[in-house]
Amino acid sequence: MFKIKLLPIALVFCLLFPVIAAWSQEENVWAFGYRAGIDFNTTSPTAIVTGMRILEGSASVCDEKGALLFYTDGTYIWDKSHDTMPNGHNINPIKPFMLSGEYVPSTFSTTQAVAIVPRPRQDGQYYVFSLTAWDNWENGGKLYYSLVDMTLRNGLGDVVSGTKGVFLDSLLTERMSPAGGLSCNAWLTVLGQDRKFKSFEITAAGVDPVPSVSALAGGDTGMSNGCLVFSPDYRMLAVVQSVNTNYNALYSFDPANGRVSNPVLLFPENTRKAYGACFSPDNSRLYINADNDSIYQFNLKAGSAREIMASKRGVTSYKAISGMKRGPDGKIYLVGDRSAFSPSLSAIPYPNLAAPDCGFEPDVLKLVQGTYGIIGLPNDVPGQNRPVKTSQTLKLPCYQSDSFHMAALDTQGREYQWNTGAIQSAMHTRIPGTYWVTYYTGSCTYHVDTFHLVSFLPEDVLPGIKVRPACGKQANGSLLLTRPPANGLQYAFSWLDKHMDSIGAGDSINNLLPGLYHLRVRIGPACDTLIVIYLPEENYRVGIEADTLVCEGSNVVFRNSSDRHFETWQWRFGDGDSSHLQNPDHKYLSPGLYQVMLVGLGPVCNDTAYASVLVDPVARQLSFLADREAICTGEALTFTPLWDKPFSLLHWDFGDGRGLDEVADGRVQHAYDEAGTFEVQLIASFRVCPAKEFRDTLVVHPLPHVNLGPDTALCLQNKPLLLQNYLAKEANDRYLWSTGATSAGIMVRNAGEYYLQVTSASGCISREYITVHKDCYIDLPNAFTPNGDGANDYFFPRMLTPLQPLAFHMRIFNRWGHMLFETTGREGEGWDGRFNGQPQPPGAYVYWIEVCFGEGHKEQYKGNFTLLR
Repeated sequence: MFKIKLLPIALVFCLLFPVIAAWSQEENVWAFGYRAGIDFNTTSPTAIVTGMRILEGSASVCDEKGALLFYTDGTYIWDKSHDTMPNGHNINPIKPFMLSGEYVPSTFSTTQAVAIVPRPRQDGQYYVFSLTAWDNWENGGKLYYSLVDMTLRNGLGDVVSGTKGVFLDSLLTERMSPAGGLSCNAWLTVLGQDRKFKSFEITAAGVDPVPSVSALAGGDTGMSNGCLVFSPDYRMLAVVQSVNTNYNALYSFDPANGRVSNPVLLFPENTRKAYGACFSPDNSRLYINADNDSIYQFNLKAGSAREIMASKRGVTSYKAISGMKRGPDGKIYLVGDRSAFSPSLSAIPYPNLAAPDCGFEPDVLKLVQGTYGIIGLPNDVPGQNRPVKTSQTLKLPCYQSDSFHMAALDTQGREYQWNTGAIQSAMHTRIPGTYWVTYYTGSCTYHVDTFHLVSFLPEDVLPGIKVRPACGKQANGSLLLTRPPANGLQYAFSWLDKHMDSIGAGDSINNLLPGLYHLRVRIGPACDTLIVIYLPEENYRVGIEADTLVCEGSNVVFRNSSDRHFETWQWRFGDGDSSHLQNPDHKYLSPGLYQVMLVGLGPVCNDTAYASVLVDPVARQLSFLADREAICTGEALTFTPLWDKPFSLLHWDFGDGRGLDEVADGRVQHAYDEAGTFEVQLIASFRVCPAKEFRDTLVVHPLPHVNLGPDTALCLQNKPLLLQNYLAKEANDRYLWSTGATSAGIMVRNAGEYYLQVTSASGCISREYITVHKDCYIDLPNAFTPNGDGANDYFFPRMLTPLQPLAFHMRIFNRWGHMLFETTGREGEGWDGRFNGQPQPPGAYVYWIEVCFGEGHKEQYKGNFTLLR
C-alpha cells in the first residue's frame, strides 16, 4: 500500500540543492605514432589524422567536455587545429640527434617522452614535461618542463613566455608518469640511472625542484626502456623494462608524499622482458606486454606478494611491441600489428575480468589509411577536477524563525569559507540576504554553494503537505496539501517541477515520478514562498538467480529472488521461449549468449530484471593424428590433436603407464621404452560441457638383439680373431659389419674398432661395437735423465707382450752415427748415458732395436730419444 505522511514544515529548510558536476574527459582524444589519432567522443571510437610523427612516447589533453586542447611529442606542441603553437617549437633545448641516417627530435625515441599535468587550482593551464631519449648520448635522460596557457590566442593556447624548457633533472631513464595527489596537487614520478624513484610535486605555486626520493628494490635500470604506470586510484605503480635487464615489479605508491615502497617482483625467474603495462579500470588487475610476444595478467586482489606472483595468467601470445593504455570506454588498447608500422590497435575488451574472460581482440580498431601506430601510446593525464557550483534563488517560508540553518552540500570537505567569514561547514542566521560557502572535496574539487534567504511570517500560516511515494521509476506518486485553519489570509497555490515549470494548481497533484518538486504559496500581496518537497520512491525489485555458464542441452533452473510485492511473472529466455511460472527451468538447445528478462507485475509497482546466460557448445569432434603408424623401441612419435571447440585441458594417456596434461593446443611427442601394441587415449575437458575422448592404437616394434662379447686383443702375425653375434639370428634379420661384410661373422687380423648393425624385418636397427687391441709390442721412453737420483737413470725398452721374445738386440748411436752402446740382454738396466766411462752430453740420440717373437716373426724399432741432465 501507499504510505501517506505529512511533510514536516521543518523540512522546508533542509534543502537539497542540485549539484552540477562536470566530469573530467581529459583523455577523450589520443594522438600518437605516425599522424595517428583516436577520438572517443563518438558512439564508437573514431580514427583521426594528427600532425604528429613520433616513434614512442606522446601525450594529449582535452577539456572537461572531451574537446581536444593540444597534443605533444615532448619537442613540439600542436593545438586543436593541428598547427604547431607559435611558442611550441623545441620546448627542450636539446638539439636533434642522428637516428637511422636522419636527424630526429631529442624525444623521438623516448619510451615515455612527455607528460601533461593540469596546474592545480589554475583552470586552463597545463605543465608539459619533456624527457630526452638516451640516444642523445650525454644529453640523454634530461628532464625539462614548460607551461601552456589555454586562454592565449583566443583559446588556441600557447607556451607562456619565460616558462619554456625549464631544466628540472638529469641522468634519468626513459620512464616518466604523472599521478594525482591528495590535496590539490599532483606528482610526476621518474626513475633515475642511480636506481632511485623521484617524485616531483606540482601545486598551484608551481613545480617543486626537490623531489621525494625512494629506492628501487633490486634490478639494474641501465639505459633500458620500458615504462612506469600508475593504477587509476594512484595507489600502485608498475615498473617494466625490456632491454639489458629484466626487472618487472609492482610497488605501492603514497599520493600523500610521493613515496614508492613494498616491491613485488612479478617474474621471480627474472627472465621476462617487458615494454608496456596497464592496470584495469577497477584497480584489480595488472597487464604486462612481456617478451614482445605475450600478454600476462596478474590478480592484484589475490592476497600476499607470493599469491600475486602465482596469479599470473596468459591472455594472448599475439606478438606486439607496444605500450598499453586504458581508453575512456573501459577497454585496454595496444598497438595491434606485428609490424613496425601498424594500421590498427588491438584491445582487451573486459580488463576487469580474470583471464581468459577478459578477452583479446586483435586489430579491432582500424586507423585512418596512411597513419600508423608504431610503439608508444599517449601518457596518462591525471584528472583535473572542475569547479562545482550550485546556485539557487530561494524564497523561504514566510514565518518567523529563531534562526535559519545553512550547511554546505558536502560536509566532509575541507577549507570551508563563508562570505560572512565563518570557516565551518554550516552556519545560522536570521537576516535575509545572499550567502555562499566555498570548499574542497576529494583531491581538488572546488565547490561554491549559494543560498538566497528572504521573508518571515508566523509558522501557522503555511499549509501541510502529504506525500504518497512513487513506485520505483513509475509515475504513480502524489502530493496533497492541507490548508491551514481560517485566518483571514488570501492563499494561492501552484505546483512546480524541479525545473520550476508549472505542473498544476489544485490541492493535489498525481501521477508523479520520484524526485524534487516545489509548492509556491502566495499569501496576500506581500508573501511569496517556495516550499521544496522531495517525493521518495518505494523500491520493489525483481531478481534472477541462475547459472550464467551452462552446456548446450543442459537444463537451467531460474530462481526468482524478487521482493514479495509482485504477483505475476513474465519470463523471456532469449531464444523465443517464455514462461509465467515463478521459478521456471529451461533447456537451451543451441550454443550462444542469451539475454534473459524477468518482468514482475504487482498491485503498485512493476519492475524488470535481466541476466545473461552463456551456453557453451558440446564438442562433436575430437581426434589426433600420429606422424607414423608404427615405430621402433626408443623412438619418439608426434601426436597432433584435432578439435572443433576450445578446451580447458587436454589429457594424454599413451598406454604405457605415462600421460601428459596440456593447456596449450600444440603437438606433443612421446617415446616408448618397450615393444608392443599400445592404446593411446586423448581426453578433452571443457568449462562446463562433458569431457570428450578419442582412442587409437600404436605398434611399437622391438629392436633386434646383438652381442659381440667383450673387447678382446690379438697379437700380430698370430691367428686372426672371429667376430660374430652370440645371439640367435631372427628370421629376415639383415647383417652389416663396419667392414661392409653382410655375413654372420668376420675374421679380423688388425687392431681397431668394429661394429655389427642388425636390421629387423620391421626396419628397426641395433648396433653393437667391439674394440680389438694390439697385444704384442714394446714401449720405449722418449727421454731419460742419468743423474743418479734413482729415477729414469737408464734407457731401456719396456716389454708389453704375453710372449717372451726369443731374441733381443739393441744399439745406441750419437748424431754422427757412432755406436755408443750395444746389448742383447732382455733384462738389465740399459744404457747409463756413458761411453767409455765418460758421461755423454745432453741432446738427441738414436736407438735401433730388433726383437724376435718366434716362428721367424721379427719386429724392428728405430727412433730418437733425448738425454737430459
